[in-house]
Amino acid sequence: MIRVAFQERIPTEITRQIMSWIHPSEVFAFRLICKAFNALIMSKSFASMNLRRFRPAPLQPSSTISKSPTEFDVLFFRLPEQYRFAHAEVSLKPLLEIDWGEDDCYFGRPIPSEFSRLTNLVRLNLNDCGLTGEIPIELCFLVKLQLLSLYENELEGEIPVQIEHLVNLQELYLGRNRLSGPIPSGIGKLLSLNTLNLGPNLLNGRIPPELGNLRELTELYLANNELTGTIPPEVLSLPNVKDLFLHNNRLIGGIPREIGKLESARCLYFEDNQLSGEIPLEILSLRRLEDLDLRNNAGLTCSFTSPDCFVEMKSLPFDVLIEVFKWIEPTNAIYLSRVSQRIYDCIMSTHFAAANLRLQSPRSVKRRSVKQSYNSDFFLWPDNYTKVYVEHYLAGLTKIDWWGTNLPTKQVIPTELGLLHNLKTLKLINWSFDCQIPLELMALNNLEVLTLKSCGLKGTIPNEISNLKNLVELNLCDNRMHGHIPKSIGDLAFLKLLDLSNNKLEGIIPNEIGNLEHLANLDLGTNSLIGCIPSALFRLKSLKALDLSSNEFSGDIPGDISRLTQLMILDLSKNQLTGSIPAEITRLDRLMDLFISHNQLSGCIPESIEDLGNLKCLQLNDNNLSGSIPPSLRNLDDLQVLNLSRNKLQIRAPFTDVNFNQIIMFDISENDLLEE
Repeated sequence: MIRVAFQERIPTEITRQIMSWIHPSEVFAFRLICKAFNALIMSKSFASMNLRRFRPAPLQPSSTISKSPTEFDVLFFRLPEQYRFAHAEVSLKPLLEIDWGEDDCYFGRPIPSEFSRLTNLVRLNLNDCGLTGEIPIELCFLVKLQLLSLYENELEGEIPVQIEHLVNLQELYLGRNRLSGPIPSGIGKLLSLNTLNLGPNLLNGRIPPELGNLRELTELYLANNELTGTIPPEVLSLPNVKDLFLHNNRLIGGIPREIGKLESARCLYFEDNQLSGEIPLEILSLRRLEDLDLRNNAGLTCSFTSPDCFVEMKSLPFDVLIEVFKWIEPTNAIYLSRVSQRIYDCIMSTHFAAANLRLQSPRSVKRRSVKQSYNSDFFLWPDNYTKVYVEHYLAGLTKIDWWGTNLPTKQVIPTELGLLHNLKTLKLINWSFDCQIPLELMALNNLEVLTLKSCGLKGTIPNEISNLKNLVELNLCDNRMHGHIPKSIGDLAFLKLLDLSNNKLEGIIPNEIGNLEHLANLDLGTNSLIGCIPSALFRLKSLKALDLSSNEFSGDIPGDISRLTQLMILDLSKNQLTGSIPAEITRLDRLMDLFISHNQLSGCIPESIEDLGNLKCLQLNDNNLSGSIPPSLRNLDDLQVLNLSRNKLQIRAPFTDVNFNQIIMFDISENDLLEE
């Protein structure tokens, strides 16, 4: 009945007048009454009248700035186009600036194309307004626009190529959306542009070289996209750019040398790309540079070698220097530290060492052991490098086995190795150290094997060696160590191998060595040890090899040596031993090698020598032995080496007292040869 009454009894104009007093947010419910109502309400004239009822006058000429959207501005995004058109004409057209992006408003709708009616607009800021859909082409005809910001919305699609019509634009913010496609080359026609922000988005393709036409540009943000190709030299020739952000793309190739033309540059971000090649020296000439990031470009290198490279870099902050120099191989970086005090301070910082090693070292040492360090220059590095390398790359290791090359350069064992508390094996062999054993190593209480062989070490063996309670092998041979053998070695209850040979050790063998009940190999040869052979040694029931050669031991060979029943190798040569060869020595029936040469022994060779049935090598030369050679020697079937030369033995020719089946070396010269 209401529908019929309105249709037949009330003239259309009166209906229009009545309906216009219904609030725009409610009037659309009446569209469903009938087609006539729908046509009435959806007409532009009705929309204009309806809006004027509730906003009866347009903005005053002086009111040209809108900082907060009114309820009608919010409706502008939701009502049909007739209302949007009317609102644009009635309420918004006088505006010069719309700045709704700072008011926490959320429209959740596409951008109305009716914004194109606002031909006087100079600034349009719709940051973070929940805008959806694509950027309407109509915005590109607001030719007076100086600022367009659609930053941090949900916009999709491509950037309209018509954007090149905004010739007065100074600031363009389209970042933090989901825009895709290429960057329009026409942006290069916006010659007044000083800020261009297009990231993050999903933009792809190459960076247009036409952007090099934007001579007024001070900020260029293309980061966090999917851009490919190389960096155009034209973009690096912009003299006014202060901030250049190209990070997190897929850019390839080198950094163009034109980067030196960025005279105003403060921040340059190139990280997280696929850049490669030499870092251009011209970066060091950017005197205003405050921040540089080249991370995660695995192909970049740096090999600055000439001091002339660094003349222009005096004003650059340390962070920038670190970012450039960290790409240099560590040894070259240390060399460069000699160029100037400033570079020295930079390269000797822990911060630099960490950055440099992150690039030049393995990202992590996942193995539980390291054999043959990746860089034998480790021992040449300064403290800042070794500390970082040990803490970040070697922490957690249980084994280090590094062989050197005996380089002429003097090196030291880094004290930082004492931080590797999980270490069970530490082997450093064939290095040219010029230091003592660092006391810090004595804190490695999990250590089971300590080998510092042929390392040129000097000083004494630390008494603190007893801290290494779990030690099974201790090898300090072939060094320049002096002083006494510390008594504290006797506290190493699990020791099986002790090799202190070829040093300059002096004094007597401490009795405490007799406490090492598990010791199987004892080598004290080639030192300056004195005194008698101590009886404490004969408590070492597990001993298989004993070498006391090339010392200054004197006195007799004790008969108690027969208590070393497991002995297979005995070397007492090149000492000052006197007396006779004790017959008890022939009870060592496991003995394979017996060296007693170069002493002052006298008397006869024991007749029971044949009891050494496993003997392969017998060297008794250079003594004062006398008497005849025992015929029982011929019973030593495995004998391969026999040297009895330079004694006073009576030898009758032809000599038949040896089984020559296995002999490979035989010498009985310079004795008393008797003719038969």
